[in-house]
Amino acid sequence: MRSYGALLSLKEFFDLFWRRNADLKVKIPKGMEAPFMNASDDESAKVKSLIDTFTAEQATKFEQELFKQRKRL
Repeated sequence: MRSYGALLSLKEFFDLFWRRNADLKVKIPKGMEAPFMNASDDESAKVKSLIDTFTAEQATKFEQELFKQRKRL
């Protein structure tokens, strides 16, 4: 936003995070997630729930991969 002056509405953020949950190829920096960690309104809470869902799925995936690696060792 600082570099290019781009502005996104909450609807666009919701769409972006929803697409990331559907397609793991979509990469979003942690800095874009940070403002939603203390969601105060309903729309921000929806985005936060998408972020939380993605984080939980990734944690499960990484734990399974770690288990495979430890078992292999």
